Amino acid sequence: MSPNDNGALLAINENYTMTAYAAWGFAFTNWTGGSGTLLTNRATLHFTMKTNLALTANFVDVTKPTVTIVTPTSNQQWTNAGFTVTGKAGDNVGVGAVYIH
Repeated sequence: MSPNDNGALLAINENYTMTAYAAWGFAFTNWTGGSGTLLTNRATLHFTMKTNLALTANFVDVTKPTVTIVTPTSNQQWTNAGFTVTGKAGDNVGVGAVYIH
């Protein structure tokens, strides 16, 4: 956020400008008000401070997760019906589960 007011109280009926910046791997989508009402899809928001005003900057994860199969190796052949697959999964946030279909 810029400026980062670090939780400072803002004066009622004063005009302010805030700009949201996405961290690596994320993209800014929009600003919403306390009731979830869309205010703007621009990163910079101009507003007049009101009592109990709540603003939310919304972001989405735009980094695709990765999966690398370690075993079986490329072109490996097997004769039994079942075998074990091992691999490595990664993401910019975290990996909760990997499903193979």
